[in-house]
Amino acid sequence: MILNKEEREMAFEKLDNLRNEMLENLSEMEEIIKELAGENRMVFERAKAYWHTHVKNNLSADADSFLGSMINFESTFKELKEQYEEDNNDS
Repeated sequence: MILNKEEREMAFEKLDNLRNEMLENLSEMEEIIKELAGENRMVFERAKAYWHTHVKNNLSADADSFLGSMINFESTFKELKEQYEEDNNDS
């Protein structure tokens, strides 16, 4: 499916909004896990140290830390955006 300029811009905005929603949900999940863990901080600390951090780093714009994936959301988003801009310059 080939998107026109307006559809592509809406798609980029939608992707960015979805990422932000996921980060908000992740923060909420962190708080809930912290509450459920109560005095058993180890459960919370393990979750935060492993999967929570990996998910956050792969969604965040500042995911260039050593924990970040080589291919994260931000790099994918930028690559698509650059391709879109190149396509627009060619037309």
